[in-house]
Amino acid sequence: MAQTRFALLFAALLLASGTSAQNQDRECACDLANLWLDVGVVQVDSDIVTLFGQSTVGSGYQDPRSTRVGLVTYASTATQQFDLNRFNSTDDFIQGIFQYAKVSTDENSIIKSGLSSAFDLMTKARANNVRRNYKQVVIVYASDYKEDGENNPLQIADQIKESGTTIITVAFNQNTGGALTAGLAKIASPGAAFKSTDMNIVGEIQNMLCQVNCFCPDTWVQYTNAFNDPTAWKYGVCLRIGEIDSMWTAAKYACQNLFQGAYLATEFDNKKHDFSRLFFSNDTTNSPPYMYHIGLSYDTATQAYTWEQPANVARLGLSGQTYKAWNSGYPQLTSSTGCVLNQQSGSDSMVGWQNENCYSVAKRYVCELSSCDTSKYCDNRV
Repeated sequence: MAQTRFALLFAALLLASGTSAQNQDRECACDLANLWLDVGVVQVDSDIVTLFGQSTVGSGYQDPRSTRVGLVTYASTATQQFDLNRFNSTDDFIQGIFQYAKVSTDENSIIKSGLSSAFDLMTKARANNVRRNYKQVVIVYASDYKEDGENNPLQIADQIKESGTTIITVAFNQNTGGALTAGLAKIASPGAAFKSTDMNIVGEIQNMLCQVNCFCPDTWVQYTNAFNDPTAWKYGVCLRIGEIDSMWTAAKYACQNLFQGAYLATEFDNKKHDFSRLFFSNDTTNSPPYMYHIGLSYDTATQAYTWEQPANVARLGLSGQTYKAWNSGYPQLTSSTGCVLNQQSGSDSMVGWQNENCYSVAKRYVCELSSCDTSKYCDNRV
């Protein structure tokens, strides 16, 4: 207890002194009122009202951050009850959806028919390129799962996911010994299979919707807590490798001109450092020894190393983080070596920071950009 109190007191003193602020990578924003998605619901439970109760349902608002919701019900066959243009407000949605708010327990229910109808619903919603920059989601509530013969849903589920649509599943029958949950997990997108008995099922689905609504432009890769893992948690950060060798100063401006708000990448902790290293080394156009510019340089005005940020945004000091990745013997600061790159220092692919001349070392580089999400609407990114 005494140790806990001391830790809390120490943290409070750090806050008071202003030294506790740490450089942190941007999280995906999750303001449900500003969710902007197109969602097709297959079957429905009363939780669906709570799920979107805080969101702006419909389209045509002055603020484009809104969510359209359509509904498909199914047993042996499927019916499109509401297309994605049916609801014009959140209240309209709540009133209209209640009459269908019950998951079918019909043992003859064929989930393939529901998915096929939902795929058609979502395809029609994109006619004439309407809302092409909005991510699409299909939420499936089911109490039965069949995978036999012509009723096998795996092929249509794969088609839906290959089109870029996320499938979220919710298992309702708890008397199947886990078979239902396991079956639905096969059609769900990675990490998107849930059970109705989950402690906070609405919150879990809302978090997943926010993760779907957090994405990067084409040709950019999203920073996650595990490289190349489709189930990994996404950050609100996008990365891209510069296409040609450039000196550090040219790379800085190349990033800024690559996309509005882009800049040379930061490395606030070992997770980001390792992710960037794997991202760079897995690009087949790069070969060892790996060397690439990052957004760290020495600022003579403040006499401190600082990180690049978007144009007209104050740079962040290296003093705002405990993590440092200097190679052995570095930093070696001179009047001509104020910039920093990642340099492979051994036979493995590990890299570390080294000083470099800002104008004469031509290497590739990594750029960074904030993702699209509920706080950042992107009108031309898909």
